[in-house]
Amino acid sequence: MDALLSAYRVGARVAWRCLAAGAVPAGLPAAEVAKFAELTFAYIDELSAASAAGHADELAARAGTTSATWNTWPATSSPARARTCCWPLLNGPDGSLRFR
Repeated sequence: MDALLSAYRVGARVAWRCLAAGAVPAGLPAAEVAKFAELTFAYIDELSAASAAGHADELAARAGTTSATWNTWPATSSPARARTCCWPLLNGPDGSLRFR
């Protein structure tokens, strides 16, 4: 799991360097470049959380236990945001809407 999360971070940094190298010469406003950076790294945070939750669920399933990862999603996630990103939703064990 650590290797996967590290790969996400390295990939995001490399992608950001390439995008920034093109954005500055193109004359994009600094505020737009900064917002894009924020969105890129927020996405990596959510992707990392989803990967860790999925990994924990799989380990729990193999052990025959119930995972507690239903509540590990970032506080910024919401059903509306999930629909925007086309993320599937499920009903959690307590009947609340959760991300898969």
